[in-house]
Amino acid sequence: MLASLLVVLGALVGVNLVARALRSRRRDRAAVLPPGEPGVRRADRVPARIFIDARVAGGPKPGGYSQGQVTLVLSARRLVLASEWGRALEVRADLPGELRWTGPRRVVVEGTHPSGRARVRAELILDEEDAWLDAAARLPGATVRRRP
Repeated sequence: MLASLLVVLGALVGVNLVARALRSRRRDRAAVLPPGEPGVRRADRVPARIFIDARVAGGPKPGGYSQGQVTLVLSARRLVLASEWGRALEVRADLPGELRWTGPRRVVVEGTHPSGRARVRAELILDEEDAWLDAAARLPGATVRRRP
């Protein structure tokens, strides 16, 4: 009986580890910038809630939200927010977006899914939020609202 319980428990732990590794791999692959475009800032495993208003391939269902960790990458041309669903949001000159400070360590990013078919809102718990907002203020297509 105890051996059966340990086998089942071990299998559940193994499945969980594989699922976490797959989510992390998808997030890392979605955060890759185009060749020759160096990153200015990067934050991994940022706690976030992501809201989306329309169905996109491989994404969460519309109207609800996905809670988890995201990778945030900023270059001189774009801001990329990658989640376990892939590239969830991108802010650039042709896909404008907004970043708002909403409290200590709290930033909201609103913009468009890279497909252009859905509006996305991400509520982040971000260390060094002032540095991120300062860097994003120089990004074409980004509107930044800082502390009052």
